[in-house]
Amino acid sequence: MIELLVVMAIIALLLTLAIPRYFGSLERSKEAVLREDLVTRMHWLSETQLLDGIAVSQATPGPFFTVAAFLGYVLSGWRGAALGTVGMFVPAFVYVAVTASALPRLRKSPTASAFLDGVNAAAVALMAVVAFQFAQGAVV
Repeated sequence: MIELLVVMAIIALLLTLAIPRYFGSLERSKEAVLREDLVTRMHWLSETQLLDGIAVSQATPGPFFTVAAFLGYVLSGWRGAALGTVGMFVPAFVYVAVTASALPRLRKSPTASAFLDGVNAAAVALMAVVAFQFAQGAVV
């Protein structure tokens, strides 16, 4: 029963990470979310394990999909890896189905473009802070 609860928690966390991925710049904030949730708040991974998972994922296609499988495997074996990966893909299918017709209009909107420019700037700042925090943890 506990393993099922862990797997469900993994899927819930990965769904919250996967959903913003399809809004562009928010993809860049996942390192911070992963660190805050998995290392600081839940203590599911050590800083080193998270750094290892992210480092390995950067060498493969679909970096955060690889982190999802890694996280699931570390916490719940092969079932966790499979469900973590599925949890990362489900939002993509839902998002495409729901927004396919609205996206061309959104891209032409000056307001939406300005908003996304601001989100990009914030994401770059967030990445810089997280990179600094990871660098502190990686330097021995």
